[in-house]
Amino acid sequence: MNSTAKRVLIALPAVSLLLAFGALASGETVDALLRRSLVLARRAHPALAGVSVSSGGILVGIDNTPRGGAALQEGAIAIVSQFIELLVVLIGEDLAMLLVRDIWPLAAEEDKK
Repeated sequence: MNSTAKRVLIALPAVSLLLAFGALASGETVDALLRRSLVLARRAHPALAGVSVSSGGILVGIDNTPRGGAALQEGAIAIVSQFIELLVVLIGEDLAMLLVRDIWPLAAEEDKK
């Protein structure tokens, strides 16, 4: 997987969620939540070992990860999942899920099932 594909793989869902939450909180808050999400995701996904978060929610080192493909994709999903869980703790499930549903309308369909 080339570096551009890696960036797109992680950026698409995460950026939308970061922007939506960024409307409610400062950039520093978003960065702090993303950093914590990365720490939590890294525990189960060693492919994220060389990745860090810089200002503006940018994942640094994602291009240099020794493992790519499925391991990186699973790590990216874990980062987004942890971010959502932290949002639930911080702003409550109703508001957090409202942000998620705005980005992923199918999440509302899954909740109804």
